[in-house]
This record gives sequence, structure tokens and C-alpha cells, in this order.
Amino acid sequence: MLFSSFYIISYYIKYSGADSAPGSRHPVCSSFKNSVKPPLCFDPTKRRLIYYQTTNDSWLKAELHTLTYKRLSIELSSSFKVMVWKADLITFVADTIVNAANENLQHYGGLALPLCKAGGQDIVEESDLHIQKHGRLKTGEAIVTNAGNLPCKKIIHAVGPRVKKNPSHGALCRARKTLTKTVKNILQRVKELNLQSVAIAAISSGISNFPLPLCADIIVSTVKDFYEQKVHPHQLVVHLVNNDEPSYLMSFYCFHRPT
Repeated sequence: MLFSSFYIISYYIKYSGADSAPGSRHPVCSSFKNSVKPPLCFDPTKRRLIYYQTTNDSWLKAELHTLTYKRLSIELSSSFKVMVWKADLITFVADTIVNAANENLQHYGGLALPLCKAGGQDIVEESDLHIQKHGRLKTGEAIVTNAGNLPCKKIIHAVGPRVKKNPSHGALCRARKTLTKTVKNILQRVKELNLQSVAIAAISSGISNFPLPLCADIIVSTVKDFYEQKVHPHQLVVHLVNNDEPSYLMSFYCFHRPT
């Protein structure tokens, strides 16, 4: 799509007021080139209204976009940084994002479904080809595909543990070890590909029933261990990205709590 003009309106609209958004086609707005950075906001109830016009349009069009919220940034060293975001992983810009996959790479639920819808058929076909060549993935395994239409270079498909609701202590202990292994394998793929940024959500905490507080704690602890081992030779930014407030808050707490 070719743009003849692109504008970002200079004020925000609350979710509750989205239906009563201003109808003016020509608001006071500024050129897109003056607002190239991702919008940052500390109010989780707000969106940004974007006006644009393509070469085939006679009028400005409008789209309502959820803002990206960066709540925490920790520089563990000059070359290793961790950031906690409340944002949509599918539209998040990083070298690679992590998809919570199943053993057959059938992307029909959870995060995988909207991710593959946005990324396109290429992701599905490459996933199917991997299964045909190598068979089912094991729990804890992480493999890499291209990203299709997504704004990242690669997708790391990781199979985290699944537990029943209200799991037993023994089942939870086993799942904890498996999730740690999963995150380690994700970071190993990042290292092998010499990528400089990775976006990870709360793997296994959704439809896989893994308790969110423990999930966030394991992901954060494993990232810290990876840093302390000094095994990544290049600059690396680890983005902990969650679109829902509880998941984000747990990731924030695990990094922000006193040690």
C-alpha cells in the first residue's frame, strides 16, 4: 500500500470513549515522520487514533491502535538488557518472537492461532514441513521458522509443559523443570542465530494451565541465569511481553522485587 500522507493525531482516546471518537476528517495532527518512535504510555485504558490517506483515497481514514506500554527496563550490563512490556506480541518489533506451540506445530489455539493468522500461510507450511521431516516435537523443545508477514525476522516455536487445573505438587515440580528447559532452549536458539532481541510471553500460563506467578518467576530466573553464564557474545535485549495486565504485573514483580 502506497501512502500519500500519514498522520498521527496528537491526543489519546480512552477505551470507554472509543465509540464517541471525534468524527472530524481533518483534526490538528502532525506528520508521521515526527513520531517514528513506538508510543509509550503508562495508562492502560488509552489508545492512539491514527489518520492516514492512501494514493487511492479522497479522504483521510482513521484507525484506533492500542498503545505499547514499557513499564520496566533493566540494564544487566552494557550488552544485556531486559525490558517488561504490556503490549501485543504479534505486532511487537524484535528480531524474534516466541510462539507457545504444541508438539505437532498445529497452530489452532492460544497465542499460536492469531500469530499464524497474522503471519500467513508460510508459517503453517514451514511448520508442517518440519514435522514431516523430523517428527513431533518433545516438550521443552524449541525450533525456528521464518516469520512470514510478522514484523520480526524469525519465530521460535517452543513447546512448554501442560498441567491439569489444580495440579499435584509432584506434577508441578516436573512441569517447573520442563519450563526451565524450554526457556533455556529458546535462549539457545537466539544465541545460535546471533539475534540481538527476543520477545517472550508467559509460556504455558494460558490454556496449558501453568500457574502464572510460578511461570513468570521461572522465565525471569532463567533469563538471569543465561546472563550470568556470559554465553551470548553479542548485544541482547530480552523483551518480556504480555498483553494482559495480570501476566504483565507478574513479570514486572519478578524483576522488580527485592533480592
